[in-house]
Amino acid sequence: MGDDQKNGVRVEPIDGQWAVQIVEDGVTTQQLFDNEEFARSFAAGQGIRLKLNRSGQSPSGDEVGGLLNPS
Repeated sequence: MGDDQKNGVRVEPIDGQWAVQIVEDGVTTQQLFDNEEFARSFAAGQGIRLKLNRSGQSPSGDEVGGLLNPS
């Protein structure tokens, strides 16, 4: 999600919580959740709002950050 023209959503564990990081028009915001299921649900909704698909591509085929899961 490095290009400031790209959008993306990432979910990752941070200090016992789940962080949802949203990049929209190059601006990153973060929302913390205590529950992983709530975080993933919120992230999925943000992905829909940003018109991302699961493979991390916009409908135009441009590669974007996409919905990422922690490894």
